Amino acid sequence: MGVLVTGATGLIGQSVCTRLVADGHVVLGTTRSAAPAAPGAVSGWIRVDFRQAREPETWLPHLRDIDAVVNCVGVLLDNAREDTAAAHATGAEALFRACAAAGVRRVVHFSAIGWTGGRPRPIRPASSRVTGR
Repeated sequence: MGVLVTGATGLIGQSVCTRLVADGHVVLGTTRSAAPAAPGAVSGWIRVDFRQAREPETWLPHLRDIDAVVNCVGVLLDNAREDTAAAHATGAEALFRACAAAGVRRVVHFSAIGWTGGRPRPIRPASSRVTGR
């Protein structure tokens, strides 16, 4: 199975890639900067920054031959390099809409959104904005 893993250079993403490859899947990883010098388990890399990937059309070319997507992009705090809204809402929504358009029926979404130092707060899941539910 071809699997696209976003956030593949992060802590969770690296582990997900390693496990998927060990289970016999072909993994395409995304990174917001240059591909890592040591690619690890990933078969190939594409460069996509969630801050700029605000439309499904950004993702569609990368979903050819992809059977599943695992979104491991995560941001806890806004700063010069991180944008929580882009990572957890705008960019993720564009990816999910592209998956729907491309017929990718398996999507796994890891998220730390809502983490507030131990104080839970209600949120509206990104998936509800995509599906309307």
